[in-house]
Amino acid sequence: MASTILQEPNSFWYDARLTTLNKRTFALLQEMDQVPGAQHALICDQRGTTLAAWVTGELSRETLERVGACVATIFAAFSGRAFAETELDFADRQMYVRSLGNAFIAVVSARSASLALLRMTLNVAATPFVADKELQRYLAANTKTDIGMRLG
Repeated sequence: MASTILQEPNSFWYDARLTTLNKRTFALLQEMDQVPGAQHALICDQRGTTLAAWVTGELSRETLERVGACVATIFAAFSGRAFAETELDFADRQMYVRSLGNAFIAVVSARSASLALLRMTLNVAATPFVADKELQRYLAANTKTDIGMRLG
């Protein structure tokens, strides 16, 4: 059984901002239940700070933050180029990363998981998140975000 971990209130994410973020991230992450082989997913801002996560096992905040920061660093290396999606293959798993406008989602799955099914699922599930102009404005790269998230 997977757990969804949402953003908690802080100096930036509060009231309507927090409600909008959590509503969109929860809806998007719940779709991971429909993808056989999906193991973990995290939604991060452009700097790689974890905003929400969907986990099927024990993962520390530090692990989630490290993954988000590493992915953000890869994208930063190609600055000036629009990022849409990428896949990373490992010996025992794979990671699919997709842009969400001013954020991104990284999904870790078993090597046997269908990337085509994952892409189709995210194409549909990500639309409300990407189309939410208010949320995208909050997530904009020039917005100061002091994000804190408590796991477990």
